[in-house]
Amino acid sequence: MTGRSKTVDEQIGERVFKARQAAGLTIEALAMQVRLPVRQMISLELGESRADAKTISNLAGLLGIEIRELFAQCCNMQYYDADQLISSAKRKPKFVALMRAAKAENFERRAA
Repeated sequence: MTGRSKTVDEQIGERVFKARQAAGLTIEALAMQVRLPVRQMISLELGESRADAKTISNLAGLLGIEIRELFAQCCNMQYYDADQLISSAKRKPKFVALMRAAKAENFERRAA
């Protein structure tokens, strides 16, 4: 282990992986249901790629979890990471709103 912090993409990918395992789905089955190539699904779970808002929503629904479970307390999500995600998703208003809510919730928790 290199001691570096996991990126937000890696943290989300790990949560998707754990939820998929808990649901008893193979990566191939989940990829087919979400309509992604298997390689892209693998890349997402490894944190090598980022899913768009629609894919995140579909994944959460198929895995039986709420979207916020993929982001809330995102394993010590840093403000920089949240801002980076928001700025990369400027044309995805629902995703931006979700990330802003997660950032605000994290801030409120730290202030308490």
